[in-house]
Amino acid sequence: MKRKILATLLRILNTSFLFDLKLMRKLYYLVLRSKSRVTKLERNLLLVSDGTHKIFASRKNRLNLFYNGIEKRLVDLQKQYLTIELNSLNIDEYVIDIGANIGEFSFFWENKGHKVIAFEPDPIEYKCLNKNIKGITNNLALWNKNGNMNFYLNNKTGDSSLIKSENYKNKIEIKVDTLDSYMSKIE
Repeated sequence: MKRKILATLLRILNTSFLFDLKLMRKLYYLVLRSKSRVTKLERNLLLVSDGTHKIFASRKNRLNLFYNGIEKRLVDLQKQYLTIELNSLNIDEYVIDIGANIGEFSFFWENKGHKVIAFEPDPIEYKCLNKNIKGITNNLALWNKNGNMNFYLNNKTGDSSLIKSENYKNKIEIKVDTLDSYMSKIE
């Protein structure tokens, strides 16, 4: 059992080099005590499950967010965005998630019965978003005009943006639209 967990851990980390023993022990105990289990399906596609929920993630460095389970992560995210107490939303109203990343925010609201429209311009994060929610997903960014723009990627911290920062790692060209224009197309 222990060897299987260690082998799985090495596969998840996608490494071929040897860890020092202290780091290996830390990672091993982290996996054993975590309420979530991780399965690597392919590059940039990890399945996190905690017995109740399943959610797809794209980045190994963000798996620690699910250490106490998916539900805890979803609630913590709502608290962070100050939306946990939004009880006045009617069930037939849309929740619009702009910059949805892998869709944790949308996932939370869909599980409460709301319809979701989510926007995520990063193609890797969008792949997970599209698997995580049943609502309408869009691989584009919202801006004050329609067209194409550079999108500056900083996936390690989730700080990708249309606005160039010093910390961006890569850039891609993406489609942008205004929310008004987008909504007029689906109504």
